[in-house]
Amino acid sequence: TGQRMFLTEFVYSGPAGTADTIAFASDFPAQIVPVRVDDHGGNIICQKGSLLCSAITVDCRVEFTQSFMTGFFGGEGFILQGLRGSGYAFLVAR
Repeated sequence: TGQRMFLTEFVYSGPAGTADTIAFASDFPAQIVPVRVDDHGGNIICQKGSLLCSAITVDCRVEFTQSFMTGFFGGEGFILQGLRGSGYAFLVAR
């Protein structure tokens, strides 16, 4: 599908009680939407490639469409991303 799947974990190791900033961007101009996975029953299915980053408590899995007609005519294709867990996920809205 041309998608690359890798995970990178960023850990802040500064003094206790302090914080810092990290920035993420998509590879093309798009809107980045913060979504709390807990607010959707702990399970979100989205278009492949739409996950930008998430909390470590969110698992990313491959999902498949349930019907041939949806996969063929639905526009997203047959392979989707499933997000499960709790915490925030940042999705790229294309």
